[in-house]
Amino acid sequence: VLLRLTELGEERLGETQTRWIETRGGELRKAQVPSGDVRIEIWCDGYAPHQEVRTLKAGRDNDLGEVLLAVGAGLRGIVTDADGNVVRDAMVLLGEETDFDLFSPSVRSGADGAFEIRGVTSRSSRLVVRHPAFAARTINLQLPRDVLSLKPLPVVLQRGTTIEVVVPRDQIPDDGLVYLRRGGHLVASTVLDDRGYAWFANRSAGKYSVVLFGSDLPERDVEIEAGVDVHAVRFGSRRK
Repeated sequence: VLLRLTELGEERLGETQTRWIETRGGELRKAQVPSGDVRIEIWCDGYAPHQEVRTLKAGRDNDLGEVLLAVGAGLRGIVTDADGNVVRDAMVLLGEETDFDLFSPSVRSGADGAFEIRGVTSRSSRLVVRHPAFAARTINLQLPRDVLSLKPLPVVLQRGTTIEVVVPRDQIPDDGLVYLRRGGHLVASTVLDDRGYAWFANRSAGKYSVVLFGSDLPERDVEIEAGVDVHAVRFGSRRK
């Protein structure tokens, strides 16, 4: 399951940790969780997420008891490219784009581009579709309209833009980590090479920010337009 823990205290309001947890025999155990008021979400592929707020005590076991996951509503859709050609083997999940980095979802589009996914609720109404040849597509579902519609939900994937990040060699952070954020959420991370270059491939149109972890250089806002192959983001000035 995916375990999301969001701290609700005033000092770290809204900070969320997401981890993939192996549940042997259905038992979920996680050490080093935050203390205080925490929103706990348990997500499992094909089920509606469980959510509750608990006051977790430091230095002790916090028992959630038995958690029952419901199936939730189902949604049918069809994945195509911009020319109307069906896209096979696109990965489909309910959640966040970064969840693809944590687990491989079981739902894929078929040879006809069609898919069916379960677990849709008001708490899991963000559909994310990804294929290696296209930019990821995130859709905020309109409930209950989309699950009750007799027609499959159309999901059109676009060819994405590569964001090229360039940092002067003398300003590369120790770990070389680069974060790509969108709407306040981390969507991808990568590492600068020895020359100070890094790339985020197949990004969809929209507004992003690029952050150098552990660096004093300010983050850079990026706005990607559809149809652009490469968008360069340069930090500082590169010496000749």
